[in-house]
Amino acid sequence: MASKEGRACLNLNKSVLRLIRSALEKDASIDLEIVLQKSCARTQRMARRKWPLGPMTAVSPHLESILFRAATGDESHKADISQCIERLAQSDKRIWEGFERAIIQLTDHVVVKIGQDFNHDEIPLLPLLAQRAPSISAPRALGLVTLGQTSFMFMSFIRGDTLEKQWLNDKQKQAIQTTLNHMLLSLRSISFMFLRTADKSIYTEAEFNGLLLSSTNPRIPPGYCKWLRSLLKEDHRIVLTYGDFHPRNIMVVDELGGNIGVSGIIDWEMGGFYPEYWELLKAFNTRAPTDTIDWWNYLLDAITGYERDVAVDRLVETVIRCYVK
Repeated sequence: MASKEGRACLNLNKSVLRLIRSALEKDASIDLEIVLQKSCARTQRMARRKWPLGPMTAVSPHLESILFRAATGDESHKADISQCIERLAQSDKRIWEGFERAIIQLTDHVVVKIGQDFNHDEIPLLPLLAQRAPSISAPRALGLVTLGQTSFMFMSFIRGDTLEKQWLNDKQKQAIQTTLNHMLLSLRSISFMFLRTADKSIYTEAEFNGLLLSSTNPRIPPGYCKWLRSLLKEDHRIVLTYGDFHPRNIMVVDELGGNIGVSGIIDWEMGGFYPEYWELLKAFNTRAPTDTIDWWNYLLDAITGYERDVAVDRLVETVIRCYVK
């Protein structure tokens, strides 16, 4: 079995290889010394990172056993919970790390998402998916602990690589498109409960549209605001929405016969009930003018057909961004 130092070196080497591969795909003539310098600086930042901790929320007995087993190798060993969490937060088994966020693999079956001030709505959403849309493979929520400003969300591990890394031939793309289309149709068939917002629950698309325009500057003439509001429809279906549909959030595995199958959809933090066009709109929000991946040629029938609504939202967003100071 590899030592802790050996596993750390292995994870570091894999991370560096991913950075080099990505850089070469973008520019085959790039100076790799620059890439390696960036990788070194990133590794040093990760090593220095300290999550701000504080008073701890209550921990369920089930989550306690997961923490003890992950931190000490023995779920019967009753170590201090907060010390266990602090130890796990400094683990070298980082699957992903971004701005004030990290995902750490604790065991073969459990991961923890660590971050500051991230939305906790993913916790009640995941059980809803398991109950109402079992055909969708998503992480299973295992518990949430907060230590001061830092949240630790424990969930089951979804195996595989991201579709972003495995986007291969046309036959595989079409098969994955079909699978994902069935999953999204199942998701969008779940009965409406309420629209998800940051501050309150709202129940109609008219209220939702009012929220979209609530940040407009008073200097904008009322007549122009009224015209903008008239462009926003109020008769869409309200459907359960994933909200971050992109290859980086879709996990796939190799199957027999050279096929690739979907093992799960991860990161449901942006999910909730929204007007039916919202899924397409949020997917397009991740598309840059320089994006060369042909993922966009394989968007699902379940979420397309709302290009007018996306264009109107772009207009509203432009007005708000340009006039709100």
